[in-house]
Amino acid sequence: MKDADDADWPQYRALIESAHAEPKLRRLYPFTSHWALSFSNTPDYPFSPSFASIDSPRGTGDYTIREWWNDPALHHVTTAAEAIAIAVGRIPADLLQRSSENPAQDS
Repeated sequence: MKDADDADWPQYRALIESAHAEPKLRRLYPFTSHWALSFSNTPDYPFSPSFASIDSPRGTGDYTIREWWNDPALHHVTTAAEAIAIAVGRIPADLLQRSSENPAQDS
């Protein structure tokens, strides 16, 4: 969350805070790359295959959900909460099962 705190980017901060508030995503390991938020079930690189990567708008615009940070857009939504809801809906069942068996530690 430190880069969200340091960035003068309210939409990015809202995205990080919304993801942090979602229990199913908190079981995973969030990571950022190219200012996109993604999730893994492994804490180290190489990360597990992506199911959602979310770009936040600068100023006006929509949050963009992709499978990976440079893939084509799957969805465009206006709020961070909507983007996070879509990401949660994209979590593969096997990843949910593994993450509930070995939840990430809160730091």
